[in-house]
Amino acid sequence: MELISLLFVGIDVAKHKHDIAILDDSGAVFKSHLRMKNNREGFKLLNQTLEKLGHAFTEEIFIAMEDTGIYALNLFRYLCSKRYMVHTYNPLLIKEFAKSASLRKTKTDKRDALTIAYKCFLDRIDSPPKVGSCHRGTQTIDAASFPDGSISIRFKNSICPSD
Repeated sequence: MELISLLFVGIDVAKHKHDIAILDDSGAVFKSHLRMKNNREGFKLLNQTLEKLGHAFTEEIFIAMEDTGIYALNLFRYLCSKRYMVHTYNPLLIKEFAKSASLRKTKTDKRDALTIAYKCFLDRIDSPPKVGSCHRGTQTIDAASFPDGSISIRFKNSICPSD
């Protein structure tokens, strides 16, 4: 079994469920579609899936999702508490990226998850992030900003709830 150096996970966030797509380090589709509920059980299932992929196939996993406010916040905090590198994108940025990447006007949650994963893949390949550190309350946060205005945050001493 060949080790893949990176996996790129795109998450399309919605009120009741999230759709997930995964690309490998060459940008090829590794897993075209997963779906999880927007609750703690769904988060645990996603974490178990990512842990299995991490142990079996890869050295590092990058996760990207639209910053849809309240619907994304719990998942974002959960993933940060598990020490994943999580990128959030402005939904308008993803919409414009999708327009530039395809002439098709088909919009599905599955397609959106692939688009988000692909955006993360291209951002990681084209321009490594500028990493800095900032503090918020009792949390220490590693923050990375990309040229397109997106950000990436990793909590070091997180006060996020754990299992």
